[in-house]
Amino acid sequence: MAQDSKSYINRAKELEIALYTQRRLMDLYNESADRNTPAAPELEKITAPKKPVSPQKPKPYSANVKNLLFWFSGVFIMGLLAIVCPNDILIFNLIPIVHIITALIVVFIFGSVLMVLDEIKLKEQYKLARKQYVIDYSKYSVQYDKYIVEYEKYLKYNQQAQKRHDKELEKYKKNLTDYNENRNQITKKCRDLLLSLSSALQEHYSQNLLAPRYRNLIAVTSICDYLQSGRAENIEQACNLYQDELRQNKIIGFMPQIIKNPERIKNNQPTLYQEIKKTNCTLYEIFGDNANSKSDAKLLAYLNGISSILK
Repeated sequence: MAQDSKSYINRAKELEIALYTQRRLMDLYNESADRNTPAAPELEKITAPKKPVSPQKPKPYSANVKNLLFWFSGVFIMGLLAIVCPNDILIFNLIPIVHIITALIVVFIFGSVLMVLDEIKLKEQYKLARKQYVIDYSKYSVQYDKYIVEYEKYLKYNQQAQKRHDKELEKYKKNLTDYNENRNQITKKCRDLLLSLSSALQEHYSQNLLAPRYRNLIAVTSICDYLQSGRAENIEQACNLYQDELRQNKIIGFMPQIIKNPERIKNNQPTLYQEIKKTNCTLYEIFGDNANSKSDAKLLAYLNGISSILK
């Protein structure tokens, strides 16, 4: 009976460990598959050269004839009035009108002189602006010629880049299709094996030699330790011992804590410790630091090998 109990627990342990390893393996494979999914090629285009700005052509200079005529006409009219007006006519009975006319003549003469000077200044400014425009346009012509050359290079490069990108895109689509097909096949194989292991474990537990609360990896490996070391003679004693040590915090019953620091269970849960180390070594042998096509071959070999546990 004791031998039957050990065989039962050993088989449960074997299936629990295989199931645990398979779950870890699927998580790692999905992570690595996401990380190594082929990336779409980027279109390496260069930016268009900046088009030079044409210099602003100065507005043509034209003399302000209307203003000149106004001021000179004023001088002429005031001069006539000064000649024809009598000297004895007073404005407001104070100032002779001839004095007013004379003052206006002075104002119009002064305004005419300012207008002429302003016209001379404007004409000179136009000449300078025209000269500067010729210099700027000469520079612009050189820049524009360079721009045309650079723009033709830009068009040619981007056309070639587009052709390269189209070829790379076709290659990428094929690689992605092949990659997804391979990933789907491996994922299906992993999932099928996971379901088969889970079904086999449930069928094994259906013999009801172990209470449901102990049907987990931590409890089964601990019970296995107790039976193999002789600390318990049967499953019932082993379960009671497991409960006692769990309450006394001699063993850890929470898997995330164990995964985070396996060294904590090295002494009190040796079977679980060794199996976790073995699982980690197996996963590292398959995936290493980076998953690749060799990892897929190793993974398929492992899946084919682990399937034998179901026979």
